Amino acid sequence: MPDKTLFFALWLSDRQHEKTCDSFGPALSTVKGTSADCRNWHIRLVCIANYPEEKIPGLLSAAEIKEYIEIWLRFDTLTFWQRPKIACLHARTVPPSLTHLVQSLQQALIPFGHAPDPRIYQPHITMSRKVRNF
Repeated sequence: MPDKTLFFALWLSDRQHEKTCDSFGPALSTVKGTSADCRNWHIRLVCIANYPEEKIPGLLSAAEIKEYIEIWLRFDTLTFWQRPKIACLHARTVPPSLTHLVQSLQQALIPFGHAPDPRIYQPHITMSRKVRNF
């Protein structure tokens, strides 16, 4: 079986998608790039590249969230990230509950060969890829 790229993410509700599209649509119209479909907007928590497909069920079981918490995020900045050439909504303030969730997921995935990302977690929503002008 081929390896897969997996990610754990928070998905916006229909209402959140609609509000975000309405709020940031005008600003995004000035960005020259490939717009991401707003129905696919999500907040990535952890990404795992090149993971063997046959081991996915065990990984999902280990990463199961047993306690649900409420997380409030305010995406308040439209940012350009040079290296991946993306325009994204960025939350300048990260609630401790979200940081804890990401760290918990990363720890749960260590036994499966996934090393935690050493970078500081930055919640964002990718709005446009292959950005040429920002």
